[in-house]
Amino acid sequence: MAKEKFGVAVDEEIVREVDELVDECDDLGASRSEIVEAILTAFVQSALLNH
Repeated sequence: MAKEKFGVAVDEEIVREVDELVDECDDLGASRSEIVEAILTAFVQSALLNH
């Protein structure tokens, strides 16, 4: 599956929360972008399944 890049602006509180997740997942080596992608993918898949 091809990936498309785009930028988003989010509240600073969300940035802090995502950065905490990055720190907690340090052993996995997950970047902020990878975590945001995983959250967004799960949300969209959930929304499509529940629609």
